Amino acid sequence: MRIRKGLSNLTNLQTLNTIEAQDDSIKELGELRQLRSLRICNMKETHCEQFCSSLLEMQLLNQLHISMSDEDEVLKLNKLKTLHSLQKLILRGRLAEGTLKSPLFQEGGQKLHGLYLVWSCLREDPLPYISRLSNLTEMHLTSAYNGGKLVFSKEWFSKLKSLALRDLPHLNELVIEEGALASIHIFQLVNLRKLTVVPPGLEFLASLQRLSFLQITEEFHVLLNECSRIQHIRWQYSTQD
Repeated sequence: MRIRKGLSNLTNLQTLNTIEAQDDSIKELGELRQLRSLRICNMKETHCEQFCSSLLEMQLLNQLHISMSDEDEVLKLNKLKTLHSLQKLILRGRLAEGTLKSPLFQEGGQKLHGLYLVWSCLREDPLPYISRLSNLTEMHLTSAYNGGKLVFSKEWFSKLKSLALRDLPHLNELVIEEGALASIHIFQLVNLRKLTVVPPGLEFLASLQRLSFLQITEEFHVLLNECSRIQHIRWQYSTQD
């Protein structure tokens, strides 16, 4: 949906889904102080500064979904301070360096229950920063990290129930320390082509109800069948085409 003029007149609006980012509409969004849910698409890097200013007026916002115009556009949220009511955050776009250290993800993210990062292309391991979001119950990382190793350290993500790691092209080592992911129910690993070892620590996930390995190679399937550590876990798989 495109709204060229008059958006600022909808002052009692609580849900806006979906609006296409344009210079005028980005400015007028700041007048919608009653918004609880906002989904905006086709964002460009040039919109980010004004968009952050408008978001700061929405202190009742609990769901936010931002989609950049393509995966090369940089999403800059570093100047965004706190959104104290935010519970669900979906970011689809390359994140500017330092975003996970910003107030949005630190003191401003303590009510977050759901976090979905797509196309983020982070070079630094995001887990030490995201782990501070102590109330997360669902997290999806899709094309979000370009590094080779992820470690879920002891006591991290104690309330997380659903986790998906998808399309991480360079990930070749995944470690789960005992005491991490204590409440996990659903764990999906999708299209992790560089992963050649069954992740150590899966055997510690006592609350796990569904473990999925999707788009794996036949070689990795053989490893799964031969791995005695996970034979007590109910797991499913699908191979790559």
